[in-house]
Amino acid sequence: MFEDWLGSTACRSSVPDFRHRDIDLASLRREIEIAYRLGEGVVRIEESASPRHLLLRASSSARYSAEIWALMPEENTSAQLACFDTRASMLELISKADPDLPVSKLIRARSGTASAQLSIGAKRYAVQLFSRPAGIAANSADITSRQRISLGSFMARIHLAGRISAPYGNGSAGGTLDGRVADALANVRHLKSRNTQRLSRAALTKVQSRRSMLASFPHCYIHGALAPQHVYVDPEEADQIIGLAGFCCWSWEPRVVDIAIAAAGYLATSLKDSSIDDILKGYLARTSLLDEEIETAPLLVNAELAILATSMAAAIADQDYRVEPQCVDRVVSAIKSLA
Repeated sequence: MFEDWLGSTACRSSVPDFRHRDIDLASLRREIEIAYRLGEGVVRIEESASPRHLLLRASSSARYSAEIWALMPEENTSAQLACFDTRASMLELISKADPDLPVSKLIRARSGTASAQLSIGAKRYAVQLFSRPAGIAANSADITSRQRISLGSFMARIHLAGRISAPYGNGSAGGTLDGRVADALANVRHLKSRNTQRLSRAALTKVQSRRSMLASFPHCYIHGALAPQHVYVDPEEADQIIGLAGFCCWSWEPRVVDIAIAAAGYLATSLKDSSIDDILKGYLARTSLLDEEIETAPLLVNAELAILATSMAAAIADQDYRVEPQCVDRVVSAIKSLA
């Protein structure tokens, strides 16, 4: 689905995607119950929001999201888990720096580790479990200007907390902006319209030409996927954000990249070209940005839309069951609205 794909393009790592169709979900559920001491038969799988993301609910009404990866037998297990565990530790440090941030909380396994290793059949998987915010995802509610302004304020708080000097270095749970731009340029050929190919290529090459300037911008740990399906709102008042989820795409990047990813996600969802202005308004009410960051933000939004469109088009060419042609058309409309 379109909403499932939003926010996932920032997560292009070398880790193989977990595919729900390749695993016995009943066995997976039982293994999660054991690994996290949730009790036998208390968990049910509500839905699959992406290839490696499951939404769970326990009989106690507790809600969880589970991130799942297939472990490659030919590679060092510790090395494979390092990226996932780093993400979990980073999220815990951000929560400690700003305890009132309504972000997902890591649920540690019964062993005390950030990840649990599961054996199902002949394959091994790693899973991380997080609390899921109350409310409903913004893509299931009305998207409003006040909601986007509020998101900008929350994003500033994440970035202020994400300036922590952690021992993880300049890591990433997925691809950096440079890598995603390079992938998108390689996939531009999959877009049907020559005009859309031209617009996308122009946006991407402009970002490439400003690499040195982007490198000089303030960096922090960014969320990397604040699209509407990761923003939880009050069902009765969609303006009110009550939770933020989906920290699977963290990276150490220029903070303005996070702003652009969020604005692109909202623009592609609602086709309201005021998305970037609203998010910037909320952000600037909390903390300042350099003039150069503000001037570069619209260019980055267009590049993120091109990244999204090309990744979808490439997936369709690959016969990926999650993407339909009209999804690409929707993002292309957003690109043209900013041209």
